[in-house]
Amino acid sequence: MNKKKQTANKQKALALFTNLKTLLLPQKADDSGYDQIIAVLDRSIDRVSKDSQTPENEARAVYQNIYKIALVEKTKLEPTALAALKAIETFSLSGGIWGGMNTLNTANTWQIL
Repeated sequence: MNKKKQTANKQKALALFTNLKTLLLPQKADDSGYDQIIAVLDRSIDRVSKDSQTPENEARAVYQNIYKIALVEKTKLEPTALAALKAIETFSLSGGIWGGMNTLNTANTWQIL
């Protein structure tokens, strides 16, 4: 992958993570699930910023972890936050045969609603 595309993917991932975090901050209230989700997003923003993880792999991990937290903590996300999470999922899916194989390696995900 060329440097220009890597930089574009990094910026897109950071924008997606920051957007979701911005949507969730006002809903934080008393739900520990939101605190955990925001911690996942903070950690992911840090990892992608420091190039310690590829944006696509980190997006995949964010998607899986947020769904897992929402399921276990019974945290209900607003429709705008769900749309932002769906955008992260779409970004995380790679094209081509190897991208499809990586998607098969992804753990089961569940619908929150």
